[in-house]
Amino acid sequence: MKFKVNEITTLAIFAALWGAIEITLGTFLHVMRAPFIGALLAGIGAFIMLIARSAVNKKGTTLLIGFIVALIKLLSVGGSKLLPAMCIFMEAALVEVLLSVMSLSLLSFCVSAAATTMLTVLQVYINTVIVSGKGIGFFIDGIKHNFEQLGIGFKGVFSAFVFIVMSKLMVCFALGMFIGAIAWKMTGRLSKLGNRG
Repeated sequence: MKFKVNEITTLAIFAALWGAIEITLGTFLHVMRAPFIGALLAGIGAFIMLIARSAVNKKGTTLLIGFIVALIKLLSVGGSKLLPAMCIFMEAALVEVLLSVMSLSLLSFCVSAAATTMLTVLQVYINTVIVSGKGIGFFIDGIKHNFEQLGIGFKGVFSAFVFIVMSKLMVCFALGMFIGAIAWKMTGRLSKLGNRG
């Protein structure tokens, strides 16, 4: 994983762009309490990683960008940044693995972006159960309490939970596929521009 100076410069630009978006747009969306914030930010991150990987097609590209963005997130002003930084690096690692296994193609771009956006759904539950240290019981009790307030019994809780998770995964899958297709189209246009110059 040796990079030339111009490749490092290119990757630094992509990482700075993604980091700036994470800090500015991410903060704005959290303040607005917008839905699917994680999926949207992960989709933007996947888009940037895919474009960067096509610009510098070397193994380790997305890991390097993810590491830099995670550091930017950790050093930014605001509340807790450890979990978001970990999630950013997990997303970069996922894209790195997928692009290392598959060649750069429309399929690999769509699969990588979809997997990244879908990972955000699971990260919420992983963070709640594992990282917080509160355990699965705390998580299930919270879900039961929320649904009991709506008048839904425990059997209904499980069905509603599965429905909610599956719905979120489907929305994230569609968003990721769309982002992957746009990133692939963009790389084609960028390579045509590069061939002209």
